[in-house]
Amino acid sequence: MSEGARSAGPWWPVVVGLAAFGLLRFALIGWGLAIGARATGTTAGQVALVVDTIMAVEVLVAALLAGWPKLRNVAVAWIVAVFATLTAVVGTVVWAVLGPSTAHADPSAWASQVGRIIIAAGIGLLIAAICGWRPQRRAGAAAPRG
Repeated sequence: MSEGARSAGPWWPVVVGLAAFGLLRFALIGWGLAIGARATGTTAGQVALVVDTIMAVEVLVAALLAGWPKLRNVAVAWIVAVFATLTAVVGTVVWAVLGPSTAHADPSAWASQVGRIIIAAGIGLLIAAICGWRPQRRAGAAAPRG
């Protein structure tokens, strides 16, 4: 086992998966730009490019935090999580306001936008969990059964 895998501890499969996912996102962004599949000439297209880039960076930050225990900080994790999720929400709002009106009638286009938000929030929660955050039970809440 390599030194990097030992320092990541039990998180090394997560590190590899997140790094691969983040690099794949960057590759898809670059490929989309290279073949002209991205409409960067419009405000909505430019915002979509920024949102996709920030979400790819979020995934790579998650891999970095999972791989190096000394970098794990719950406050940093929440800042990254909230920033990426809000970016996805803003991107969806911009798409809804400025995006092509023909896409608004397509349910799969809406599903794609909502999916961005869910992925950003999910990876954000994963980052927080990797950094040591655990949900707190409210005082007076019933104990779990079983």
